[in-house]
Amino acid sequence: MHPVIDCVLPKFLEPGFEPSPEYQLIRLGKKWDGGYIVDQRSVQNATRLVSFGLNNDWSFESAFMKQNPVPVSIFDHSVSKRVYLRNFIYHSLLDFSPVQAYRNLSAFFRYPFFFKGQCQHLREHVGYSSVPRMIDFKKAMQLSGHQEAESIFLKIDTEEWEYTILEDLIKAAPFISGLVIEFHRVDLHISLIKDFIARFPLSLIYTRANNYGHVNPAQQPLLIECTFSASAVPRKQPFQSVAIDMQNARKLPPYNLSFA
Repeated sequence: MHPVIDCVLPKFLEPGFEPSPEYQLIRLGKKWDGGYIVDQRSVQNATRLVSFGLNNDWSFESAFMKQNPVPVSIFDHSVSKRVYLRNFIYHSLLDFSPVQAYRNLSAFFRYPFFFKGQCQHLREHVGYSSVPRMIDFKKAMQLSGHQEAESIFLKIDTEEWEYTILEDLIKAAPFISGLVIEFHRVDLHISLIKDFIARFPLSLIYTRANNYGHVNPAQQPLLIECTFSASAVPRKQPFQSVAIDMQNARKLPPYNLSFA
């Protein structure tokens, strides 16, 4: 058993809202890393799911479709069937990582069964349009097929590029039913996160520390996941993590998160 690591975040990251009484928080995605806590209503109200970040895991998107079978667009420039095969060979023959080899081989075979019909993988990197081989949020929405009247759910895991689209998310809020977003290097971007939460019209309903990220000397987690909903109500009880939640890295010390 690993010793629990206590960590703390500023109070503005403590959720002050929760799903309305007729709905509840659910966890979508595989066990450990890859699953997220969201609320049922924001999932049910969506007419399209758009994800930024794929790697070799689309368990969240698959679970989302079981709740609400909407069109799905996932953006990630770094992966493809060819990349999965190449990574399988590398992890099998060069760095001898059987877990990584298996994950990439599994993704190679599963890829064509998921990405067909209304599920599409777009090999685009979302961030600044001024950067070569990168598109901005507006272009991503166009490529996803999003129409102005549609209500979308967004999942964002883009390894610090999330900070380049925060203004776009604020502007797009009227047609967002829910958002789950990973914030990386929290210590360097805490003011941007605070400003975003203050200005983003959707309500913060869940915050968790991802134990794949480190903790700085001030005991602040450097990688967090936040869930927002357009259908939340003020929280009646102090925020607590739910029993269905679980740490991301099974073999690393768990984090005990508080707010101050």
